[in-house]
Amino acid sequence: MASSDSLSNSSSLADWFDGFSHNVYYQPDDALAAKTFEERVSDDAVIRINHDQFGKAKYWGIIKAARDANHLAPKSNKELHTWNAPDGLGGGCVAQLGYFTTTKKEDGTETVGSSLTLTNVHVRDGKRVLVELTEVMNG
Repeated sequence: MASSDSLSNSSSLADWFDGFSHNVYYQPDDALAAKTFEERVSDDAVIRINHDQFGKAKYWGIIKAARDANHLAPKSNKELHTWNAPDGLGGGCVAQLGYFTTTKKEDGTETVGSSLTLTNVHVRDGKRVLVELTEVMNG
């Protein structure tokens, strides 16, 4: 389970993105998901999933629809590579390969998916925010 420390600037970038993902996708509290997304995704963020590109508002709509229709659960996540910005403030990029389970609320159908993510994080107004996410996803 993610703690507030995982979203701090002093946690590793991989831990930060894991905490962000836990709050936004996996834990059941819709208000916490919305709050984390609003506070931790830049208004000018660029999101790419496979060959589609979205802004912040459209991406939140996709997440909300997925949360409304499914129970999402992480299976595993592996950090592949990290670059830390040289200013030492906590920004940088992290690449991860994760596996997750999607269970439809309607009928209980379960599928396992995978996602390769490249996350670009900046520090703005003293806190880490996602500014760019590229995701190659199956499932």
